[in-house]
Amino acid sequence: MVPPSADHADWLHRFTDKLRHLPDDQRQHSALAILDYVARPHAGHPEAVRNNDFVAAVNALSAGPEVPGLTEAYIHKYLDDLRLIGLLP
Repeated sequence: MVPPSADHADWLHRFTDKLRHLPDDQRQHSALAILDYVARPHAGHPEAVRNNDFVAAVNALSAGPEVPGLTEAYIHKYLDDLRLIGLLP
């Protein structure tokens, strides 16, 4: 982990506040349960991410689907949905 900064502390405070003010049904499906994990920033380790290993593991499943790619259209749909439920302006 890396030491927290003022920016991270501010982000965490705003994030926590927004999650706690969600309606009950949305709060139950939010990231509140993992706030301890994000309380301190984590260093990125892109070399540790092995996409090929993940794809191979999914493909080894007898009923496993192919790993789909994230398209630009999917990302826009996701952002639109977050706006629809009020999580993004």
